[in-house]
Amino acid sequence: MEEAVLQTILGTDHRNPVLSLCREKDTDKQYVYFGGKLLEVVPDNPDHISFKALVGRLFNAGLKRRILSQTFNVSYKTMQKWGKALLIDDPEKAIQILNGRDNYRQLTPDIASFIERIFKSIYEHNRYSYSQAIRNEIKDKFDKTLSSETIRPLLKECKIQFIQKQELAHTMEKDCESYKEPEENLFLQSNENKSDMEDEAQSSNRKCTPTFQLPEVSSPRYLHYAGLFLFSNFISLLSNVHYQGNVLLKQWFCFFLLEAVNIEQ
Repeated sequence: MEEAVLQTILGTDHRNPVLSLCREKDTDKQYVYFGGKLLEVVPDNPDHISFKALVGRLFNAGLKRRILSQTFNVSYKTMQKWGKALLIDDPEKAIQILNGRDNYRQLTPDIASFIERIFKSIYEHNRYSYSQAIRNEIKDKFDKTLSSETIRPLLKECKIQFIQKQELAHTMEKDCESYKEPEENLFLQSNENKSDMEDEAQSSNRKCTPTFQLPEVSSPRYLHYAGLFLFSNFISLLSNVHYQGNVLLKQWFCFFLLEAVNIEQ
């Protein structure tokens, strides 16, 4: 087995007694050693996020800025930005900073508006690979290829809004169903209370005016007097008279058919 030939590009000093960085000649990789132990391997590519994270960690560790800038060919401000990104509590925001400004430029307002417009239709039917499906639509529409990290924050916002709208619609639907039954029960209860009050009033006062109102249904009904039966249709029509005393008018007509001499009878 061939041994890898490593070239030291960052050695130890009085401020860094343990960390060293080596590059392999045949491969584009960098090897980070902690003393005599291999700590990690990162691509030797300044655009790779692992490369940027390594530079940021070494910057935060307090290594000489001038040596780091010469070794990695990165400016002081860029190293400082990468180092601050690693200290951010929000991982997604840190990844955005490490990815660089090019990703922000790729996500133009037109593409962002397009994502917001198609998110619901895709997410409803594809909860697992919706990000890839949206990026495919962007590729077909704008002929641009975006990474999942570039659109991840926007997709997160769209997902939150989608869930909130669904919860609101579900809550409104439940409220509407719960309001229907109380209204019907209240209407029936009010009619029952009204009839009970009328019965109590009649039973407490034997001289009160009796009420007689034929039902509006067409079901058969036994009547003691043929006159009420013969004029039942006419009596029902009296309810349509726009007169405040139309109920009393029906009562008087029924008294006449029953041959009552006065109201007391």
